[in-house]
Amino acid sequence: MNAHGESLFRKSLRKLRRDRFGMAGLAVVGFFGLVALGVKLGLFCTLAQATTPVGPQFVRPGAAYQRTLADGTKAAARSLFGTDIQGRDVAVKLVYSIKQAFAIGVIVAVLSVAVGVVLGCISGYFGGLVDDALLWLYTAINSVPFILWIVSISYAFGRGFTGVVVALAATFWVGVYFNVRAEVRRLKELEFVLASESYGASKWSIIFRDIVPNLSHLIFVFLSLDFIAAVKNEVILSFLGLGIAGEPSWGVMISNARLDLLAGKWWEVTGATILLFVLVMAFNMLTDALQDAFDPKKVG
Repeated sequence: MNAHGESLFRKSLRKLRRDRFGMAGLAVVGFFGLVALGVKLGLFCTLAQATTPVGPQFVRPGAAYQRTLADGTKAAARSLFGTDIQGRDVAVKLVYSIKQAFAIGVIVAVLSVAVGVVLGCISGYFGGLVDDALLWLYTAINSVPFILWIVSISYAFGRGFTGVVVALAATFWVGVYFNVRAEVRRLKELEFVLASESYGASKWSIIFRDIVPNLSHLIFVFLSLDFIAAVKNEVILSFLGLGIAGEPSWGVMISNARLDLLAGKWWEVTGATILLFVLVMAFNMLTDALQDAFDPKKVG
């Protein structure tokens, strides 16, 4: 296909494929995503396997031990990444926690970006009293320290997956809204929007057919950023005792094992921290590549 006949989206994809760091980040994120999907389908491990003791407490990584099987019998085994204070397999907990991280990250990112984009488009394009009301709401929420909102909302909904998701999604949309609003106010003055208005297109048609496609670079970037922020803030909530309850997650593992680290039992905290670091780094690389590839001003 002639490059001059390509759509903006195809040009952006072609530019993204040429970004080695971005593709490396995408490969890592894709791998984590496949593991999360496998855990969700029960292919790799289940909640019962992640929460059931399999041997003595604090078996060191690589050490041999007597593993307790499902029927109660013992069998010789070698630890891959050790056991925790309750004798649960740390490697299984780490793999199961990948599903938790992706579930929280994807749901929070999609909800917060969807709300922020819709409200930002409405506020930026319509202006007037609608813009004033939404801007007042943004200012009111933004005037309170971010962590206090998260802790308060999470506490109101109680510990658990739902409380974490609601607390994060209810606060993350604010940043998306403000940036989208500013971009929409700029876009609505450009010729292609004015041309649609002169042809009698409806305001909603202009927003979703003309303006939103030109926000794709912001949408992709905020999806990545909110995913990263959701995964990191789950760790903070778990450290404060307001995170996921009854299931392993990286935040819960770091919170529960922080005292074990002082006693030289480093493997649970280290494993969760390394996986968190790798996923966040990969998403940061992917975010930079997406921002560069899908920005209409940078696509040739």
